[in-house]
Amino acid sequence: GVGCFPGGLVDVTLRVVNSMRQISKVMGLDIELSSLLKVGLLHQIGKVGDLDQDLFLDEDSDWHREKLGRHYKYNENLQKMSVSHRTHYLLQHFGIKLTPDEWIAIQIAGGSHFEENRFYSGSETDIGILVQTATSLVRARDKSS
Repeated sequence: GVGCFPGGLVDVTLRVVNSMRQISKVMGLDIELSSLLKVGLLHQIGKVGDLDQDLFLDEDSDWHREKLGRHYKYNENLQKMSVSHRTHYLLQHFGIKLTPDEWIAIQIAGGSHFEENRFYSGSETDIGILVQTATSLVRARDKSS
């Protein structure tokens, strides 16, 4: 998958931020740089896990590594939670303040097609559409290379 290597989350996140800045400039969007950076850098922080455990563990099955090329597996001992919800949990825990637009952007970053995000479908904020577009662009570039 995209970013499935040590340091992959940082790599993908920085590329998403760069894409967000480029798209915002081309589209002439009036989004504060601080807001763009906050959403771009933090929108997937839930992928690290929670306060005590990692979300992804090294795959210990030779078959999965060799036949499927899967190097990581989900930590089944971690509380079940979507990435966006885990992200909001961590940001709240560390006292990171979000505007309503930033909160929604982080919530819908993975896509409005997810059941948990359907409420926002059709009323996405500019920064929400921006992070979705940048994330999709980074994924598409990784799949084509």
